Amino acid sequence: MNKIFEILRSETPINDEKIDEFVDYFANDNNNEELQADLSDGEKTEESINLLNDDDEEKKSNEGENGEEKKEDEKETEPDGINREEFIEKLKSEIGKYEHNNAKNLFLQNKLYELFRKKRSDEHRDGDKSQNDQEQRYLNSMYEYKELKNEYDDINKKKQEIVNSHKEKLQEKREESEKLNKEFYKQKQHIAQNAKSTRSGNEFSLKVFEQLEGMERKKDEIVTKARLENIRLYNKLHRQESLLRQKEELADGLHLIDFEQLKIENQTYNEKIEERNEELLKLKKKINNIVQVLTHVKEKLQFVQVI
Repeated sequence: MNKIFEILRSETPINDEKIDEFVDYFANDNNNEELQADLSDGEKTEESINLLNDDDEEKKSNEGENGEEKKEDEKETEPDGINREEFIEKLKSEIGKYEHNNAKNLFLQNKLYELFRKKRSDEHRDGDKSQNDQEQRYLNSMYEYKELKNEYDDINKKKQEIVNSHKEKLQEKREESEKLNKEFYKQKQHIAQNAKSTRSGNEFSLKVFEQLEGMERKKDEIVTKARLENIRLYNKLHRQESLLRQKEELADGLHLIDFEQLKIENQTYNEKIEERNEELLKLKKKINNIVQVLTHVKEKLQFVQVI
């Protein structure tokens, strides 16, 4: 009997030869007593059915109860044996259910395997994709940084060349200016040596010439500072005018809106002023009437007092 249940528990399909083997086993007179003892025990029958089909317990219990009733009927009708055809049909039915549930179990296990494999592959693919995206973004950033750095170096190089060029020109102008100043000083000194006073007619001394030269240098320094200040103020004025033009270009519509809003507010205030003027006129008229009444009452009072 244990051998039969081991065959039923195995996952190998049950063919007609094994069914015949089961029938021969149960049809043997030596095994009838053991079979009838097993069939008479309801709990053993339910356990054997539960081993064949674990997914549908209610159905198995109902079928077990029906099986017990049939077995009792068989005991009454056939005490010495069992009905071979009914047993074969029942065995085939249980084997079919077992194979169906086994196939269903394998199908669900395959589905779970595919689901978990797909999930792992998706996670792996997402991880690779995010890593590739980060690497691509890093490479793009490095490429942009390199381009900007090259552009900055080119601009800085051009600016430095312009600065060096202006410095060279400035140095040339300074040397030329010093040279001209020296020549001019020599020319003035030569003329001053032969100059004479218009009052006394005497020639100017070297000391007087040096004093006049010192005063002239101080005036030149003052003029130079004034020129530098003029250039600085001119550049500042130019920057302020540029900013003003930019604001006017960007906020033309805003100025128009402000003007319209101020116009509306002005009209509102004018209306309020007119209302206040009308109220003021009414109050003045009322005051005049009151003054006239008071004057009349006062005159009447004086007349009454005289009488």
